[in-house]
Amino acid sequence: ALQYRSPGDGSFNVPDNLVVIGTMNTADRSIAHIDYAIRRRFDFVFVPPDPAVIHAELSGQPTEKAAIELFAAVNNLLKQYPDKQVGHSYFLKKSAAELAESVVFQVLPLLYDYLQEGVLPDGASLLVKGWPGGAGIPLRPDRPFEIMAAIQQWIEGCK
Repeated sequence: ALQYRSPGDGSFNVPDNLVVIGTMNTADRSIAHIDYAIRRRFDFVFVPPDPAVIHAELSGQPTEKAAIELFAAVNNLLKQYPDKQVGHSYFLKKSAAELAESVVFQVLPLLYDYLQEGVLPDGASLLVKGWPGGAGIPLRPDRPFEIMAAIQQWIEGCK
């Protein structure tokens, strides 16, 4: 029975074949007490970051090679911290503009947080093949839109 009555008899049925799928990032330990409660009530399947997902999803797309290169560079920074590795979903972008935007406004801020927490060493940067100057993509760019344009240009040149 529903807590609040709607027109009709107020009953509600859940079909036997209903499956609810949720995602959870184990890197966020600030809600550990909630994690424990959820773990007691549901089944869990570990889905690690996987470059094969990027390859399969972007096969033949102009961003495929760059997305895999960026994914590898990001997770190479975090290889000593498997629970903090960055998932493949950030890199499943079919245009260079979308991929550059995801890197600048989602991935780099996460990496910068890890830098602030001491997970990454001072001076760490995102090292990708063919990046101009060889110093790598800064984890906290002073001019995010300029670095986004540079990343987009790098992606478009990544063949």
